[in-house]
Amino acid sequence: MNKTSKTLLSMTLACGMLFSAAACNKGGNANSDSPQTLDIYLLYKGYGDAWLKSAISRFEQEAWVKEKYPNLTINYTYNSVDSHPHQKLTAGASINKYDLMFGVNMQGYETKGVLADLTDTVYLREIPGEEGTRVIDKIPEYALNKVRNATAEPREDGNDTYNVVSYIKDFWSFLYNADILEDMGLEVPLTTDQFLETAETIKTTGYTWGSGEKGYNVITNRAPANYWRSSYDLWWSQYEGAEGVENYYEGYDPMEEQTNSSIVLEQEGRLESLKVIESILSKYSYSNRDEANFRVVQTSFLMGDGLFHFNGDYFGSEMQTEINTLKSQGIDYDIRYMKAPVISAITKKTPTIKTDEALRKVIKEIDDNVTYADSQAKKDGVSKADFDIIVEARSFGGLSSVSAQAAIIPSYAAGKDVAADFLVFMYTDESIKDFTVSSGGLIFPTTYEIEKDAEVYDKLQPIHQSKIKIMQGTSNYPFTYSVSADGTRLGKGGLTSLYYKGKFEVNFALPESSAERQSAAEILEDEASHWNKNTWDQMVAAAGV
Repeated sequence: MNKTSKTLLSMTLACGMLFSAAACNKGGNANSDSPQTLDIYLLYKGYGDAWLKSAISRFEQEAWVKEKYPNLTINYTYNSVDSHPHQKLTAGASINKYDLMFGVNMQGYETKGVLADLTDTVYLREIPGEEGTRVIDKIPEYALNKVRNATAEPREDGNDTYNVVSYIKDFWSFLYNADILEDMGLEVPLTTDQFLETAETIKTTGYTWGSGEKGYNVITNRAPANYWRSSYDLWWSQYEGAEGVENYYEGYDPMEEQTNSSIVLEQEGRLESLKVIESILSKYSYSNRDEANFRVVQTSFLMGDGLFHFNGDYFGSEMQTEINTLKSQGIDYDIRYMKAPVISAITKKTPTIKTDEALRKVIKEIDDNVTYADSQAKKDGVSKADFDIIVEARSFGGLSSVSAQAAIIPSYAAGKDVAADFLVFMYTDESIKDFTVSSGGLIFPTTYEIEKDAEVYDKLQPIHQSKIKIMQGTSNYPFTYSVSADGTRLGKGGLTSLYYKGKFEVNFALPESSAERQSAAEILEDEASHWNKNTWDQMVAAAGV
């Protein structure tokens, strides 16, 4: 692997290839009202559009599609303006000619009469070429829970109602530079204490990158983006466990055995998680990153500036141009995802695992798929209960859930039939595989297990392969998905994992002497002030419980 040092000019050139927010059109203007014309709009985000262009091309070649729509025309338009799909959708048929729209947070229009009911036209449809298999049969329950229309009255046939189709199962965790970590003789951190030790070693030792300057930037982050908010949910989930997170969103107080109790705000794991983030960002990230464009920061990371970067799995697609440009210049670091380090404070809950060194030994055995019965941990006196706590914590190796990115068909669309057919087509076995391959490694939220399909897996970017290994877990200890707030009782009323309106990267990077700087404890103190009895009761009432 060639890791020739390059000047920052390389980064500037790579970052110059920015995506324009101007709408682009593939195949014509989105202005037809013919039932044989499919006008598609895509909100262009980090996930790119390669998967959609490939799907369109393949859909047009299907024999059943040609027979049903002999005069089919597909127009494809995209831009990166978040408000665009919302404005178009609510403008009505005279303004909006899109038949199929891929946007974000589109489910909020379920009660406004502008979304077509997709229950019969998509979800309960049999998939072409896959006799006896309906679309809904290929969607796991966690994904159905995300898109189920909870506001609709129960149907007479007993089926739930669906108005949106999610098309991304996202993933968030730590990206790291495997080459530099190995060159420095450092291990991938297993715990947060080890992460901090590693960060200190990197900071005090220094390493060269880019133009040969010493790099002390352990963490590459962009302050305004607030990426690190998701790391809070990870470490909180590790500390409290899935049951603790569920209790939080139920307001369940196990001591008093009552729900809707604000006592859940006092969960110890919430403070411990915030303290970890405070320690990392206050000491090991550049404070001047708050003004940088995200592509500049992410390209900097690809060039070796910073060994760790917390981000979503759109990173590989979003940065593909920069990755290729840097490769052509001889800069090709091995960037991978790692499992999120286990929060070291968890030893407060494991009396037979008292030290971080002991915790690391247990984690190594879990990663090696060693059962408790066969473990050295058992011989060392670790209890089964404590071992299981660490098993669950380690299974939160990253956050993964059905994204807010969703497809909808306007209720007034002239091409609603062909739009529905396109969505059904996306659930064919070959389309599901093509989605992953053409996107470079994104995952369509279905029951398809990509890790068991070597033909597809081998075609993916190394970044996505490492992600999939984490999401696969091990045979004894599978990956655990995070609880999504909007699918919980109190979450629907407005309860979030942390009531904090600021941004961690900005806040914790400020000097401790800054009057604007808040410590982890102060953030939770402010939260407690927000959730007084009145606001808490209002939230519970809004949740309808």
